[in-house]
Amino acid sequence: TLFKKTIQAFKNKDFELLQRIHHEDFMFVREFSMSSRDEHLASIAEWLPNANWQDHAQCVHEDDFVLIMRYPETDDKGVSYFTSNVSIKHEGLYWRTMVKKDENPMRAILIALTMALATQVETVAWIIIKQ
Repeated sequence: TLFKKTIQAFKNKDFELLQRIHHEDFMFVREFSMSSRDEHLASIAEWLPNANWQDHAQCVHEDDFVLIMRYPETDDKGVSYFTSNVSIKHEGLYWRTMVKKDENPMRAILIALTMALATQVETVAWIIIKQ
């Protein structure tokens, strides 16, 4: 799966694999910015050596069309949050990715509990859509 390839690439610090799993027309969207494939990969190359998000990433849902991941992070100021990463696939590769960070600790706890208790992918997908 694309999720497994992504985790493998980050664990092994395999930048070439990361390049291969991004479609040539890839675009990355943050709350207030967008970047091209080349810009996104250049950013990844900078933080790949110290990346550890993959150790805590959860695949919320993956099928032939989308990959939804969520992972906890802590910034330089000690603020904890969850990052939601939603990717649309094209030809089995990352084509469009959008990321949102949620700094509300109670909401993050509720999301984590819901994910832990959810027994069906549809339940988790519904929660994501309602956000």
